[in-house]
Amino acid sequence: MLNNDIDSHVFYLLPVSDKRSFLRTCKTINRLFVYMSSIESEFQKMINDTKFFNNRYYNLYHPLYKYTIELIYDGHNIPDKYVIVENRILHQYPKIYKIIAKTANLRLIKKMLRLNRNPLGCNNCEYVFMGAAKTGNIKMLKWMRDNNYSDDRTATYYAAKGNQLETIKWLIDHDFGASFLAVGCAASKGYMDVANFLIDKGYNISVQQAVDKGQLEIVKYLHSIDPNAIYDIYKCDDIDVLKFLYEHDVTTYYEGYTQVDVINWLIENGYIGKYTMTSQAIVQAGSLECLRLLHSNDLLELDKGVFYKAVMTGNFEIIEWLHEIKCPFDSNATYATTSVQSPDSLAILKLLVKWGCPLADNIGCGAAFYGNLETLKYLHEIGYIMDDNTMIFAAREGHLHIIIWMRENGYMWDDEVCFASAEYYHMNVLRWLRGFDRDTCGLSSNEIEICPWDDRVCVVAINHKHIDILKFALENGGEFSERSYICACQAENVEILDYINEYLERECPNIEMRKEFNDIVYARKNNIEL
Repeated sequence: MLNNDIDSHVFYLLPVSDKRSFLRTCKTINRLFVYMSSIESEFQKMINDTKFFNNRYYNLYHPLYKYTIELIYDGHNIPDKYVIVENRILHQYPKIYKIIAKTANLRLIKKMLRLNRNPLGCNNCEYVFMGAAKTGNIKMLKWMRDNNYSDDRTATYYAAKGNQLETIKWLIDHDFGASFLAVGCAASKGYMDVANFLIDKGYNISVQQAVDKGQLEIVKYLHSIDPNAIYDIYKCDDIDVLKFLYEHDVTTYYEGYTQVDVINWLIENGYIGKYTMTSQAIVQAGSLECLRLLHSNDLLELDKGVFYKAVMTGNFEIIEWLHEIKCPFDSNATYATTSVQSPDSLAILKLLVKWGCPLADNIGCGAAFYGNLETLKYLHEIGYIMDDNTMIFAAREGHLHIIIWMRENGYMWDDEVCFASAEYYHMNVLRWLRGFDRDTCGLSSNEIEICPWDDRVCVVAINHKHIDILKFALENGGEFSERSYICACQAENVEILDYINEYLERECPNIEMRKEFNDIVYARKNNIEL
C-alpha cells in the first residue's frame, strides 16, 4: 500500500479492467470502490459514443457482459469461464471477432467459434477473416480455411487496407474472392505496391476512397489506368477533385458536402437544382453554411423529408434554423429522435413537442428498439401510452432495463415478449422473464410475476439452432407441441437432434413417435435419405 494520494493516482491511471484488479489488492485500496459506479458509466458512454462494438445503444448492466467488454477493450485475454453461450457479447456483436483477430489470439478465436452462434443475418467468422487479413495473420487465415470456415471476399480488402502484400498474395493463391474496393483502398492510403500488384492481377479499379479523401493525384493515376474507374461517387468535398470529375462527365450524389466553396462552384455551374433528394443529402452532411447558401439561391427544398433528415443528424443548430425558415415537419420527425446517436436526442424531442409536432404512433416502439429509456420516461410523463409492441421491441433487442421499467409502470406482457427474446437469442432476458436470475442480473426490480410463453419458443430455438434456449424451455415447463415436433424432424443440427431424442425418450409416452424420431436422428447422422 502506498499513501492515499498515490493510491488514488495509480487507480485513475489504470484501464477500467485493471482498476477492478487493483481494488482487490487490499482493504485500504478497496475503499476506492465507491468511484467505480461513475467510472463504469463514463466507460459505457464512451463505448456507445465510439460505437466500439455495435451501432446501437446497449446498456451494459449484466456483470458478465460488462466485464467481457472491459477486458476486450483493454486488450486482455478472456478467461475460459467467460467463453460460454450465455455470454452473448461473444457472439451477437460480430465486430468483437475482428478486434480479437487483430490481436492474433487464435486460441480465443477457436473457443469463441466453437460456441457456434451467430446474430441473425450475420456470420461471425467473416469478421475473423477481416481482422486477420488486416494484420497479416496468415496463420489464422489458414486455420480458418482448413477448418472449413467460408472464405470471405472482404479479406482481400482488409489486407489491402492493412498494407499486407504477402497476405494478399496468399489470399489470391488460395482463391479468396476479390473485393472491387481493394485497389482504391490501397491507393488512397499510399500503399502503391499493393495497389499495383492488384491492378496487375486484374482487380477492378475504383477511385471512391481517393475521391473521398480528396487525393487528386491518386484519382488521376487510377483514372489513367482505367478511365472507367470513376463511378458511384457519393461524396467529394475537395474542389479540385470535384472539377476533375465533372471534366470527365462524372456527376456526384451530393452526399457529405460540407465545404462552401464546393457548393458554390456547383451552383455557379448549374449542377445543383431544387430537388428534395439534393436538399436532404446536404442537410444530412450537417453544414449550416452550405444550407444557408442553398437557401439564399432558392435551391433548398423545404419539405418534411428534409426536416426529418435534419433530426436524424442530431444537429440542434440546423433543426432550429429550419424551423425559423418555416420548413414543415410531421410526426416522423419525433420518431427520428429515437434513433439519433446524440446526447441531444431527448432535448430535440422536447423541442419538437414544444413546437407542436405530433408524436409518431410508434415512437414508443422506436425508443424501446434503441434502448432509449430516458425518451420512454419523458413520453410517459406527457401522457403517451405505449402499445403492446413496445415491450416486444425491447425484448427483441435485449433491452431488459426497458422491460423492467415498463412493468414497474403498469404495462402488461404476453407470450409475444418471451417469443421475441428467444427469436433474437437474448437468453438473459428470457430467463429473467421466466423468473430466473432476477437477483443477479445487475438490475433491481420488484417483479414477482412470470411472463407467459408458448410452443413458439421451442420452435424458434430448433429452427435457429439455439440449443441452450431449447434446453432451458424444455427443462422449465416449455411446451413441446406437434409444431415443435415437425420442426425437430426437419432439423439438421446434430446437437439439437440428440437433445430432442433424449427428451422424447424421457418424456414422450408415444412409443411410435420415439421410434420414428430415433430413426430420423440415425438417418441424419449417417447421411441416409428418408
